[in-house]
This record gives sequence, C-alpha cells and structure tokens, in this order.
Amino acid sequence: MPEPAPPASPTAAAAAVDDAHAATARAAIVARLHEAGDLSPGPVSEALLALPRQTLMPQA
Repeated sequence: MPEPAPPASPTAAAAAVDDAHAATARAAIVARLHEAGDLSPGPVSEALLALPRQTLMPQA
C-alpha cells in the first residue's frame, strides 16, 4: 500500500489558491468578452482560459 502524500506546505497551498483565483478571473474575462461580442468561442478563447496572464502579458 503506498504511503499517503505529506501535507501540502503553506506555500503550496497559497499557490493553489492563487492558481484557482487566476483561473476564475480568466473565465470571468472570457465570459465578459463573449457577452460583449468581442470574442467568439474557439482557439483564442481556449488560449485565454488556459494560459497564465504573465505568459501573454509579461509586463503584468
């Protein structure tokens, strides 16, 4: 039987919360762009949902 994984460090837990928040924020902006008619479903929408903002905007 495999050993259970050690508890996540506080830093790892904070990173997971940040990742979840970032994913929620990406989904919200994509939804707003869709509603405004400024973005259609497709590869650009998928990229915006998948990629961290700093990948698309390193200055951010």
